[in-house]
Amino acid sequence: MSKTDFSPGPWESLRVSYGGQKGLYVKQSGDKGLFLVRHTFDGIQAEANTKLIAAAPDMYEALSEILTLIANVPLDKNVLTIITLCERAMVKANGEEPSNKYDSFYL
Repeated sequence: MSKTDFSPGPWESLRVSYGGQKGLYVKQSGDKGLFLVRHTFDGIQAEANTKLIAAAPDMYEALSEILTLIANVPLDKNVLTIITLCERAMVKANGEEPSNKYDSFYL
């Protein structure tokens, strides 16, 4: 998998009024963090979406660590399932096409 091009984390979800516009935002943490995503609608689902998006860099890092930790584990169906699910999510985040190299074991 290639190096990521997305803004580095951590990201945070917050409700703000910015330039007269109210909304739910995802931004890089810190005083000078960039605003990354803005929801123009409100509600439970919009708030949940911004929290999920804000967690993306942490989840990506966790998936990468999982793949590193299980690299030397003997392969069985469970390990191949974990590898497949992690790789699918990571290639999707990178905008790449999945390799499907373990699909015959997983499916």
